[in-house]
Amino acid sequence: MSDNPIAEHRTGALVTLGLQNPPYNPIGVAQVAGLREAMTRLGDERGVRAVLITGAGGKHFSVGANLKEADQVAIVGSRDFCAERHALYQQIEDMSKPVVAAIRGYCLGGGLELALACHFRLADATAQLGLPEVDLGAAPMWGGAYRIVRAVGRARGLEMLLSGDMIDAETALKWGLVNQVVPLNNLESATMTLARKLAQKSPLALQMGKQAFYNTSDMEFGKALEYSNEMFAALCVTQDATEGINAFLEKRKPVWQEK
Repeated sequence: MSDNPIAEHRTGALVTLGLQNPPYNPIGVAQVAGLREAMTRLGDERGVRAVLITGAGGKHFSVGANLKEADQVAIVGSRDFCAERHALYQQIEDMSKPVVAAIRGYCLGGGLELALACHFRLADATAQLGLPEVDLGAAPMWGGAYRIVRAVGRARGLEMLLSGDMIDAETALKWGLVNQVVPLNNLESATMTLARKLAQKSPLALQMGKQAFYNTSDMEFGKALEYSNEMFAALCVTQDATEGINAFLEKRKPVWQEK
């Protein structure tokens, strides 16, 4: 494993974060701490418009928890151990900038839970996704039990939770677990294309739209409409909203100020 648990690469306004523990990229204490630091820093950096998360080594996204660090559960306690990972995955979901997971090879257990916390998931034809914790006498405890149902529905979600079976990329696409499946060797270019497209949008509109999506998903319909109206009213008085309309009328690209 590299001394740096998270490999960071910048291309303009896009930042790629790679889990640096190949070939299987298990998520251990160092990876959790590295991702938390990076997400905090990048969330406050105005020049960053999108973040990509992938696995280093080119073969696998992540097989989940680093079982060689099982002693950490005894050291810190199971509640605190899970709480730290809950906090990271919620931090990713709450990130003001869009976060894209680029999935190849194994994306299992805590690795799939990580991908589920991202806003977009792209996979190539080698991807194998699953929640095999049941085969270890455990269960997805990093938010996966909730997020998998939100992603694929109750029937498919419960099937994945209780069977522990892996599904391939095409099945994941059919079930709505991933947004796109791309040909072999095209994953990096496809994720960069998506990230660049997102980077051209209004950061405020992306942030508020994402907040409305997550925050209203479990609301009663009338309350969801009220919340959405408040978000829309707040967005309409921003400089970016005025800039977007003016740019459209003047047939030019908008220049977002994030105000």
